[in-house]
Amino acid sequence: MNSFHLPELAKQYTQYDMIRLHTDVPDFPEARSRLLLAFLKESGNAGKAAENLTLAVALVQMGIDIHEMVSVSNQVKEKKAVRSRQLKVLAGDYFSSGYYQLLSEAGQIEMVEQIAGSICEVNRLKMTLYARIQQMKLTADEYLQRMTVIRAQLFARFDHLMKNGLGKAWHGILESFACCELLADELDHCGNPDKFWDSWAYWRIREQGYAEALRQLESSADRKEQVASLMQKCRIKEQLLQLLDEQVGYLYEKAKLLDSDRLMQELLQTGDPFLRMVRQPPAAGGAMR
Repeated sequence: MNSFHLPELAKQYTQYDMIRLHTDVPDFPEARSRLLLAFLKESGNAGKAAENLTLAVALVQMGIDIHEMVSVSNQVKEKKAVRSRQLKVLAGDYFSSGYYQLLSEAGQIEMVEQIAGSICEVNRLKMTLYARIQQMKLTADEYLQRMTVIRAQLFARFDHLMKNGLGKAWHGILESFACCELLADELDHCGNPDKFWDSWAYWRIREQGYAEALRQLESSADRKEQVASLMQKCRIKEQLLQLLDEQVGYLYEKAKLLDSDRLMQELLQTGDPFLRMVRQPPAAGGAMR
């Protein structure tokens, strides 16, 4: 039985009918949250205090994630789409506000300022990334590295709460988990033309000599089939699986260096979904090898 119950606790802040009716709710950042909670508890932080802090960070992350779902253009006029856009903005602010309540009620006032600082840093990192994208100067490796740091940022600044040398291991393990999450999401979105333009796959295909094909694709009415064709030609899924396999290997090696068997087992259990992704058998007729 999965004893990690924070996703259920988060629903009291995220599962409102008005939000669910008009927009999707981002996934709870389970791997990063389980990791933070496990490290905090192993460091001797009280269970309730550790849970409050972890839930607060997760809610902020969900607020940031739903803001990422807001379309850049404000030209949409259809009533349903306008309402969805408005609800994404409001829901993101609402999710994020939950951390004030959680931490203030728990008397963890100093953490409010720390998380606010992390939010500012996330926004700064994103602005730097978007500038690189606009300049078309990004590489696939740089995209992966920058996106990993962005994903890890909210959870990164708690090494001062970790004892017995755990603070030294925290950042490396956290970034490995964040990278695994990112690669898993990229695999889930493979072939989705709506996700393609903001993906590792786009930059990798561009690097492989298909910049002109990508430019033509922007004005094509047959995007889905053409995106799928480019993904298959460039063996994007195979490359993503290889990257995930390597990252899972790094993660397991780092976990085995921990002094705590309990923490090591928690990390291995949390990383198991990523391991299953790289060990799954190929689909019939698929391109996986």
